[in-house]
Amino acid sequence: TYTITLILFVLYLFPVSVSSQELIQDTAKANNFLKIADDYYFNNSYDTAVINYRNAADIYLKYELWEPYLQSVIYTAESFQGLWQLDDAISELLTAFKNTEGKIKKNDTILADAYQLLGFQYYFISYQDSSVHYWEEALDISIDVFGENHPKSAYLLNALGIAYNDLSEYEIALEYYYRALDAYR
Repeated sequence: TYTITLILFVLYLFPVSVSSQELIQDTAKANNFLKIADDYYFNNSYDTAVINYRNAADIYLKYELWEPYLQSVIYTAESFQGLWQLDDAISELLTAFKNTEGKIKKNDTILADAYQLLGFQYYFISYQDSSVHYWEEALDISIDVFGENHPKSAYLLNALGIAYNDLSEYEIALEYYYRALDAYR
């Protein structure tokens, strides 16, 4: 309790700067945009969800809050997917990768989520080579963070098996399928 009292006293003596207050207000606004967007998303109003997710992403980008920014972009891309505007989903994710390059740790699971989603966007438009690239990026992170015997890793191993099968790379596809089976056990 002494530490809390000391912190409160220091905050009283040295009030939060205007820019910090703006940051707090704006991030609260961004969180509200996310809540609103979620409501629209779960009611299949994807176009309105996109607007609100983008509003949140813009605020996070302004303050260089990279993880929440990327998460907001992931939600935006998922909303575009609900609209079957896959080119827009891909564009959002690629722009986010440029914006966050070198700013998020390479083994951060938020990157794995974004790579996985981008892989699916490419898969849906039959760009299996690109799917493989992004799913392998996601898998590397997943194995690094969770290990190969984790459901996320198993899911990606299976997705890679499907993509390689579609590319007529049957031997590679089988390797991924067997690894997925082992991971699911």
